[in-house]
Amino acid sequence: MFLIKIIRWLTGWAVFEAEGGFPERLLNLAAAKRIRLWQTRRRGTMLTACCRARDYRQLRQLFRRTGMRAHIIKKNGMPFRLRPYRHRGGILCGALAYILILQFFSGRIWVVNLSGASEENRAAILAAMAEMGVLVGARYDELDLPEIQLRALAELDSVSWLAVNFNASVADIEVTEWDPEQQPPEPDTPSNLKASADGVILEMRITGGQGMVKPGDAVVKGMLLVSGVVESTVGPLLCRAEGVVLAKTRHVLTVTVPLVQQQRLPEQPPVYRPSLFFFGIRIPLYTDGEIAGDRDTGQWEQMLTLNRVKMPIGVTLEQIQPMALGQVTYTAGEAETLAFEELTGLERTLAENAEIEQTEIKLEEVDGCIRLTGIYICVENIASEEKIQLADIDS
Repeated sequence: MFLIKIIRWLTGWAVFEAEGGFPERLLNLAAAKRIRLWQTRRRGTMLTACCRARDYRQLRQLFRRTGMRAHIIKKNGMPFRLRPYRHRGGILCGALAYILILQFFSGRIWVVNLSGASEENRAAILAAMAEMGVLVGARYDELDLPEIQLRALAELDSVSWLAVNFNASVADIEVTEWDPEQQPPEPDTPSNLKASADGVILEMRITGGQGMVKPGDAVVKGMLLVSGVVESTVGPLLCRAEGVVLAKTRHVLTVTVPLVQQQRLPEQPPVYRPSLFFFGIRIPLYTDGEIAGDRDTGQWEQMLTLNRVKMPIGVTLEQIQPMALGQVTYTAGEAETLAFEELTGLERTLAENAEIEQTEIKLEEVDGCIRLTGIYICVENIASEEKIQLADIDS
């Protein structure tokens, strides 16, 4: 019954009233012509019924044959609902465009999210995944996710685990990067511990291998500290040397800033090039040609957002700054400030792996340059693991 109502609504139907004549004959003739009438009611000489819109023309002949006068009191259904809009073709075109766009973009990736990656590896991971097909505009039902994940793990050295999940039209890429400090040791691989810097041994905490030096000994870079070849009653045994060797070391950091130097400087005002971004396609909104020569580039984007989700529709702006070599002159004070800033950065790097106990800073001007020298007395672990080459032992 529901299906019949749907069909009637799609084809349209009418309610009519017929008066006088012979209503019973009208019903018999309509049945003989296979014209369906429903909801028929009779009040005296008045007959009310419903028929399909296209059948009403045939009923007119039957009204005349039966001597009845009829008129339509109501029209309903899709054809009559759409009739007021028959001169507005834009509505139909818009509806068709909506259906086509919905059909085209459903099943495609709209947004690519990456989580778990560091900033320095983020661009490389997204570029690699785009080459494998995980990018805005691609159909996700055509992607072989197991194969993509295996390829990504094989090609991305910085990634130890990767998974791609689809949530509607959003591709969520989750990665876990290698952490060298959390990688499990290789107990079956024999190795030595050698000095990574010159120094004087302060303390040794050996958990594997045989110590070759003792506290108070002076060592140079590359010297053997803990051997992975251990002497025993049955002969030499190979093992993995493990431990911490603390030593007092001396580091000299030098920064030189010329008072007159060549630098890359902006040659002219920057050039801005906007583009329309639409589902992975960039449509240029500029007509400038290629800019040759040295230049710096930057890019900004402004995307539409829906419920805090960035949509693949928006505007990107590329800034191109032409650069050229130019001469810059600093005063002694300005050069000293630059030198101290650079030396401070080097100190931070040194302090990540060593404890600085003493610091001595020397400032001098030599040959038109400001030279800043930092001498640091540190305590650090100088044990550096090096695998034993078995081929060298056999030879």
